[in-house]
Amino acid sequence: MSWRDRLTWLFGLAALGLFMAMRLGPVDKIETQTGQTIFEARFPPYSQEVAREFLRALSDESRAAYLDVLHPIDMVFAPLLGITLVLLVWRFLPRRWAIGLTVVAALGAWCDYEEIVAIADLINLGPDGIDEELVSIASGLTTVKWISYAIVFLGIGVGVTIWFRERKA
Repeated sequence: MSWRDRLTWLFGLAALGLFMAMRLGPVDKIETQTGQTIFEARFPPYSQEVAREFLRALSDESRAAYLDVLHPIDMVFAPLLGITLVLLVWRFLPRRWAIGLTVVAALGAWCDYEEIVAIADLINLGPDGIDEELVSIASGLTTVKWISYAIVFLGIGVGVTIWFRERKA
């Protein structure tokens, strides 16, 4: 196994571990308490009224879980996922495709990171303090993040399929 493959496994398993820690810890707590999906997992975009409804449903405990547990983990997860995707892209795709998908993966990771900041602003302002512009920014970042990641995962899937077919030949 090459050093790049080892690095890919290391980053991939670390990202998976952080994802599971978020999903089974604060995300589950927040979604169970509010009965709604967290902002980061919503697609398509959400409106100001939907954001207000979610913010009203947050208890003090859920708000603390969001800001003090979920977001610090997510601040590490976002770049870690981006790095993992880039490593996978370069492992399974030709250079001409890898360059473009590296840019798309970086865009997704950047939007993921900025989304965390925007959502923290929404939570800190509360349901009566938010405005349409901030909601649009947060929701837009979430949407671009999901589209970027979907494109990269699709590219990796195609690359892995080609890689398997070439190995059989």
